[in-house]
Amino acid sequence: MSKFPEQFAFFQKHLGPGLFALMGILFLSLLSIGQKAIIQAPILELKGFLVPVLFGGFSGFIIGFLFQRLNKDFQQRLIEQDESHRELVHSEEKFRLLAENARDVIFRWLLNEKKFEYISPAIFSLSGYPAESFLKDPRLLYKILHPEDRLLFSENSRQIEKGQLMPHQEFRIRHRNGDTVWINQRHTLGYNDQGKTTCLEGICTDISEFRAAQKERTEMEGQLRHAQKIEAVGRLAGGIAHDFNNLLTVINGYSSILLEDPENLNMVSQGLKEIQKAGSKATDLTGQLLNYSRKQVSDPEQINPVEKIQDSIKMMHRLIGEDITMNLNLDPETPNILMDSIHLDQILLNLLTNARDAMPDGGHLDISLKPVHLNRFRCKLCHSQLNGDHVALTVADNGPGIEPCLIDKVFDPFFTTKEPSKGTGLGLATVEGIIHQNNGHIQIESTMDQGSVFTIILPSKPKQETSIKTESPTPSVHLQGKEVLLIVEDEEMVLRLTSTVLKQHGYEVLLAENAEKAQEVFAQRGDDIALVLSDVVMPGMNGILLADLLCKKKPELEIVLMSGYVGSELNRHKINESEYSYLKKPFGSEALVRTIRQLLDNREQKEI
Repeated sequence: MSKFPEQFAFFQKHLGPGLFALMGILFLSLLSIGQKAIIQAPILELKGFLVPVLFGGFSGFIIGFLFQRLNKDFQQRLIEQDESHRELVHSEEKFRLLAENARDVIFRWLLNEKKFEYISPAIFSLSGYPAESFLKDPRLLYKILHPEDRLLFSENSRQIEKGQLMPHQEFRIRHRNGDTVWINQRHTLGYNDQGKTTCLEGICTDISEFRAAQKERTEMEGQLRHAQKIEAVGRLAGGIAHDFNNLLTVINGYSSILLEDPENLNMVSQGLKEIQKAGSKATDLTGQLLNYSRKQVSDPEQINPVEKIQDSIKMMHRLIGEDITMNLNLDPETPNILMDSIHLDQILLNLLTNARDAMPDGGHLDISLKPVHLNRFRCKLCHSQLNGDHVALTVADNGPGIEPCLIDKVFDPFFTTKEPSKGTGLGLATVEGIIHQNNGHIQIESTMDQGSVFTIILPSKPKQETSIKTESPTPSVHLQGKEVLLIVEDEEMVLRLTSTVLKQHGYEVLLAENAEKAQEVFAQRGDDIALVLSDVVMPGMNGILLADLLCKKKPELEIVLMSGYVGSELNRHKINESEYSYLKKPFGSEALVRTIRQLLDNREQKEI
C-alpha cells in the first residue's frame, strides 16, 4: 500500500502552514508547465518516507531545498525520539528494580476488576506466598487475614470503593508457616482521565517487631504501675496495722467482758454492738486495701466525690506523716462525677505521695473540691477548650516547687527527679492517664520555693434523686426454708458459722471442706440438693470450676459463690461473665439467708 498519505500528513505537520502552502503552489505550477519544467525522477526512501526528487528550473530548486531541510529536521527528531525512548526504558528499568528489591510490598489493586495488577516480590517474605499466587487468586489476601481482622478489613474495603479513604490501616495475616504478621498499609487512590477512581496503590510494611516491642513496653508499664501501687500499699501497712490493732482490742476486750459476765444483759447488748461496729470498720479497711492493690479496671459509676475523698483521706493520712499538716476544704454542693472510685483513690494516692516526697522536712498540704462553670477555658496541657459544669479537685503543697524547664516533662512516663530507689517516674503519668480516660484534664502551676498546685477538672453529673424507703424488716419467717443446701468452705470457722445460720432458718445443711469432698457428697445427695454455697479460692479445684462441674450434672442447680478475695483476674472475669450469684466476705447473716431465699423462690416461680 502507498505511504503517500502518511508522508502528506507528516509534511503538513512539520513544514508549517506557510511552507506547506508555498510548496503546494510550486508543485502545482510545475504540473501546469508540463514536461518542460518537470521530469519525473526516481523515488528516494528516507527513514520510511518517500521523497520525490524534482528537477526543473527554479521551482525544482526550491522544492529540493525544502525537502533537504525537512529531511534534516526529521532525522534530528528521530535521534531525539530514540534518546527519549532509551531514557524512558532506563527509567522504567530503574524503578522496576527499585520496586522488586524493596523490603516493603508495593502493589496496585484494580477496584473494578477486584484483582491485583501488580504486587512486588517482597510479598513472599511477608506472607510465604509468591507474588504470582496473589495475581492468580485475588482472594488469597482475605483468606490469610487474621479472623479477628476480617470484619474491619472488609468494612475499610467498602469505604475505599466509595472513594472514602483512610491514609493507612493495620491488620494481621497468617504467614504460610503459621506465624502472625502485623502489617501497616499506606495507600492512595488512582484516577483515570475522567476523574474516576480506578485503583488503589500502596505500600505494606511488616511492623510485627514494632508491635511486639510496643506490647512488651505496655506490659512493663502495667507491671511498674502495679508495683507502684503495691509499694504504696506497703507504706500504708503500718497505719493499717495500727488501725486493726485498735479494732482487735475492742473486739477482744468486749468478748472477754461478755464471757466473764454473760448474765449482764445490758453489757451483753452494748458489747455486741461495739463488736459489730469494730467488725464493720475492719471490713472497710480490708476492702480499701484490696481495692488499692487490684489490677483490673472497673466500670465507672456515679460517685459523690465529697464522701469518697473523706473516706479515702481517713486511710491515707498515715501515709502523709505527722510532720505535714493537711487541710480539707470540700464544698458539700459539689455534684457527682462519673468515675471508677478506685481511679479517684489512685489519683489522690499518687498526688499525696508526690507532695509528701516534695516536703521531706514537713510542710502544709491543701486539698479542695468545688463545682466550677467553665466558659472557653483552655487546657494548658492538651489545649482543648472546656465549657459547662465541671468539678475541680485541687492539691496544693508548699514544697520547693518544680523548675520551669521541667514542667512540660512531669507527666512523661518514667520521668522523675527523685533518686532511683525512691521513684519509678510513673506517678504523675498514671494520674494523667486516669484523668484522660475519664474525660478529664489536669493543670499544674508551680513557683520555685513556694510550692506546686495540681488542679484536676472532671465533668460533673447531676446528683441522682434517691427516695428513702422505710420498709420494715422482712419477717424472719419469710427467710425460712426446708431445702437441702451444700456448703463448700475450707475455713472451718466460716463453715461452722454459715452452717449454724442456715440451720437456724430451717435448712438441711451438708458440709464439705473442699471441692473433692463436695463431689462425693453431691454424688450421694445430688438429687436432693437445691443450692450450693461455695468459696471461690480453695486448695485444689476452685469454686468456679466446681460450680461449672456440678451444673453440668444438674443444670437447674442454684449456685452462690462467696469470697473476700477472688485471687486471679481470670477468676474475677469468670464470676462477672457467669450467671452465678456472688457474696462478698465478710457478709452478715441476714444477707446470707436473704440471698439464698431469693434464689430459691425465683426458681420456684420459673417452674410454675
